[in-house]
Amino acid sequence: MLWAELKDMFTLPDGVDQELVKKCALKKMALAFATFKKKLYTNYIKKDKEPNWDDLPQVKPYWEEFKQNKLSEEAQEKSEQAKVNAANKKYSHHLGAAGYKKSFKKWQKMEQDLMDRGIRPTTWDWPDRSKWWLFANGVTLNQLDGSLVVPEHMQEVSRDLVAAIDETQQGTFHPQRENDELTRALKNPEHPGRARGIGVVPWKVAWAGDPSYKTHRKSRAEQEEKLRAIEEKMNKKVASLESQMDARVNEARYPVDDVTMPTPCELHVRARNISIHVAYGSALPLNPSTTIHGRPIPPGYTSVTVEQIVGNNDDLELDFVGGDGEKTLGDALHGVVLWCKSDIKLTERQTAPGQTDRPATSTPTPPAPEKGKKKTSSLPAAGPSKKKQKTVERQLPYEKTAEELEEETARYIKEQLKPKVPPPREKVPLELGKKLLANLDNPPKPKSLPSDYDRTLTKAHKVRNLKKKCGKTIPQLGTQQKELEPLRADLQAAIFLSETGLTLEEATGHVEAKIPIARTITPFHHGKPFVTEEEEKSLGTQMFNLHRWYLRMAKDEGKMFGVKYRDHDFFRGEDDFWVYFQNLYEIYHRQALDASIITIWVLQEIQRSRKHGWHHQIGFMSPLLVNQKLINESYKETCENMYDSLTRQSYKSYIFIPYNFGYHWILLKLSVETGNLIVFDSMRNPKSAIQHILDPFNRVWKKFVKNNKGRGQWRPELNVNMDYPVCSFINICLCARQQKGTDWCGYYVCDYLHIMTPCGKTTDEEMRMSQMGDECYSTDRINAGFILNEILDPRGEFYHDGHIDRGFPSTS
Repeated sequence: MLWAELKDMFTLPDGVDQELVKKCALKKMALAFATFKKKLYTNYIKKDKEPNWDDLPQVKPYWEEFKQNKLSEEAQEKSEQAKVNAANKKYSHHLGAAGYKKSFKKWQKMEQDLMDRGIRPTTWDWPDRSKWWLFANGVTLNQLDGSLVVPEHMQEVSRDLVAAIDETQQGTFHPQRENDELTRALKNPEHPGRARGIGVVPWKVAWAGDPSYKTHRKSRAEQEEKLRAIEEKMNKKVASLESQMDARVNEARYPVDDVTMPTPCELHVRARNISIHVAYGSALPLNPSTTIHGRPIPPGYTSVTVEQIVGNNDDLELDFVGGDGEKTLGDALHGVVLWCKSDIKLTERQTAPGQTDRPATSTPTPPAPEKGKKKTSSLPAAGPSKKKQKTVERQLPYEKTAEELEEETARYIKEQLKPKVPPPREKVPLELGKKLLANLDNPPKPKSLPSDYDRTLTKAHKVRNLKKKCGKTIPQLGTQQKELEPLRADLQAAIFLSETGLTLEEATGHVEAKIPIARTITPFHHGKPFVTEEEEKSLGTQMFNLHRWYLRMAKDEGKMFGVKYRDHDFFRGEDDFWVYFQNLYEIYHRQALDASIITIWVLQEIQRSRKHGWHHQIGFMSPLLVNQKLINESYKETCENMYDSLTRQSYKSYIFIPYNFGYHWILLKLSVETGNLIVFDSMRNPKSAIQHILDPFNRVWKKFVKNNKGRGQWRPELNVNMDYPVCSFINICLCARQQKGTDWCGYYVCDYLHIMTPCGKTTDEEMRMSQMGDECYSTDRINAGFILNEILDPRGEFYHDGHIDRGFPSTS
């Protein structure tokens, strides 16, 4: 509308780009309208005045609405936030309405005028972006000498910018596109969409022709810069440590430094504050030009020969490898190695002249004489004052005469060889000693508790074995009362007997058939117990505790509880779902399981695989996202969910999908690498019964293969395998057949999941018991324990705080 009115008022010349004129005109109109609203707010609303409606008649119809909008709480919050943002702005431009574009020529002329006068400006060879930004923030050039005239608030950034440019000129800093000297001085990254010092222009315009933005070149340069900085830092640190070590070592002086000829010595090693004698050898003379195996001798070490090893110290590792690769003391026997000076004890005095008058405070005290002093101080003749006097006037061994050394050695030997008085033994009560010996002989064994799954399976197996009849059930040879003729039964009769479970006598009426009578199950009533008091006493610990929790919640009118899972569980984001108390009732009476209960079991297997480290190889799809009801109601959306889940778990080896259709549960196992889809169906339904899930799954697989061609060799179509696998080492089918007359298909799926999970470490006994129909007795107890510990407990991984977000309803 505005453009149409503008065209009516003005006539554009021929050949003018109307789109460009329209864009510029509308931009100017928007700027003028914004300025007009600011003036209305500043001149009238802020001062609580009303404008002269004779001057502004077009504003009057909208004045009240405009005023309410400006005085609203939202507008005031935006105004306050704008003030805070403006206060955080550290540097402000002084360019006017023209911006950078009109100021470039002015700044270039200022530099050129100084050059024409023979004065070289400080910023003459600077990058344009850096000096333009300084000039825009109030920095100018001195007209007398060309130096920078910096305001007070620009002192720090100007100093950092000059230092960054100097580093670039010296080659210690390498600018890369937006990471240049200005960014280094400001210490914050460049904002996309504009370039400081140039204007509100995109980066590709600000740095046109700069190839450093390319990813491979930029990453290589950044990596080289980081390595260079790390190397420089390490070199400085190593040089500092070496200088400190050399200074510390050179300050200390040891008796071995004064050796002028090979001198017998003892070689010791330090173990905390204890010096251990490990070998005998000879210390070799040391001078600044001495080397060992063509290498200089490190500070604090000297070369020695190893002549005899004391005790079992052959495997003692050397500080430095010998010239022939000797690493242990045994390898260096009768050879020359490096040894720490402080751990060499001379056994024969050999000092250089002029060293005997060295102050005693400049050399460390050898451990052996110090030990002798300690022992001497324990004699009755030595008083406290005499001990203190000896400590002060003590001389080093190489500063004493031979007679003094012999006298001190004889006194030391006498002190060591005299009879030692054993310390008084502490009396220990006889009973306490016997108890200690008994505990040492029979230490308590650590308890090895089985898991809930193993414990419940073992218990069910034992109970089943107790019910078996003992003794002979088949007459042995010679014990039959009468031999019978071979039984001739036609095929139809055999099939009938197999399907009904009756014997031939029961079918013909000779024997009364024992047909089991199903127990009566009362329907679920909210608030009433799941089981009777007698049945509650026979419940396991976890199921008993869960039942008591339900009774407490039912009193508070609770009808369900929530389960919260994370994105790394089903790779569908963080979400939750709700479990009704009626679904728990089905567990206690071994009825058909709801989708929410199956999902809880899947979450348990996910947690179990994570604890054992198998979560990188196996994945799961939630039965709440893939089932027959959702396929019928929202086919396209369900396929997209399956595709997203498959794509995010494509790096895994297997994906398990519990699937529900027509009140029946099956387990689908997808091998991602081979494209095989294995079906585990306890009812042994034909392939046509599950064709409604195979078609969308194949469609999803084809889309996945098409979009991931470069990631590997994928099978173009899924290979559906309904030949149920057999465990080779015990010759048992992994897919157990469901007992007739039961609706335990959900329990069988849970058992398949537990056995198929790689971290399950299935044993032969566990596999056999899973084929006996006892899996439903363990599944309900394990589910109850998992719900209590991981869902209802606030410390559990899947705990839900009760807040309703958008959890899935039950779909079965």
